[in-house]
Amino acid sequence: MEKEKLTHNEIVIHQLMEGDPLTSKDIAEKVNGNGVDMDVREVSTIMNKLNKTDLGHFITKKRKGRAFEYQVVDEAKHLTPEEAHGLSLKIGKDRYTLDQALEEHPDLAKHVKKTRKKKSAAPKTQSKTPARTRKTEPASEKTVGVESGMDPESMADMLKGLLKMVAGDKELNVNVDVTVRFEK
Repeated sequence: MEKEKLTHNEIVIHQLMEGDPLTSKDIAEKVNGNGVDMDVREVSTIMNKLNKTDLGHFITKKRKGRAFEYQVVDEAKHLTPEEAHGLSLKIGKDRYTLDQALEEHPDLAKHVKKTRKKKSAAPKTQSKTPARTRKTEPASEKTVGVESGMDPESMADMLKGLLKMVAGDKELNVNVDVTVRFEK
C-alpha cells in the first residue's frame, strides 16, 4: 500500500534524488509546477533541517551567489527516495538508519565524517560537592554577651578577639541576635 500524498520533506527529497544541483528557488519552482504550493523560504528551512539529519552526510552544499546549491553525492544516488526519506527521520517505522545505509551501500562510508550524537559530559577528575551540601567545620560555639554599661576597654578586647577569629577562619558563620528594650 503506497502513500497517496507526499509530505513537503518527501517532495524536496524526491527533487534532490534526481541528482541535479538545485537551489531552494529551483526546488520551489519545480514543486510548484506539480500542484504543490511551497515558497523558497519553506524549501530553505526544509533543507537546513535535512542537513542536520543522517541524510545530511550525503548532501553537498555550495554557495552560489547569494543562495546555496544542494546536490546529493554520486554514491547516494543509488538510494531510493524512500530510503533517503528514512535517513531523514529520527524515529518511526519508516526510519532507515545510517548503519543500515552503510551496510547496504558501503561506498557511502567515505562521506560520513563524524557521527552527530550528543556529546556526553567529560569525566570529572575530582569529585566536588556543591557548596550547599558541604559540611562546614563547626564554628567555635562561644557566645559573647554584651550588656549595656560595659566599659570601653572590655568591649575593645571582645572585638579584637572576634576579629582574630574572623581572620583565622576561611568560612565564617556569624549570627547576631540583637534585643532592644525601651525603658522609661
